[in-house]
Amino acid sequence: MLERLRKFIDERGIIQQKLGDPSLDPSQYKDLGRRLRALENIVQLASELENIEKTIKDSREILSAEKDSEIREMAEQDLNSAEQRKPKLLEEIQLELLPK
Repeated sequence: MLERLRKFIDERGIIQQKLGDPSLDPSQYKDLGRRLRALENIVQLASELENIEKTIKDSREILSAEKDSEIREMAEQDLNSAEQRKPKLLEEIQLELLPK
């Protein structure tokens, strides 16, 4: 899923570079601006998914290596929270990817 979403992130970066080009034709500027606005929500969701997956990975590593009960408890809370959010986020992403 993240690989597919990275294409949108990359596209946003390319568009942002093009919009910074002073030689850009005004009609292209309008089209690129429209596409950039269309990408913003999916890019935001993709970024949140990356953060959640990193939290899950990091929390599991802490739980497997850490002996301190307080740190383990915090890692468990982070893991539970991220695992609960992930399915809802994936659903939001799927809805955002539907043709409009």
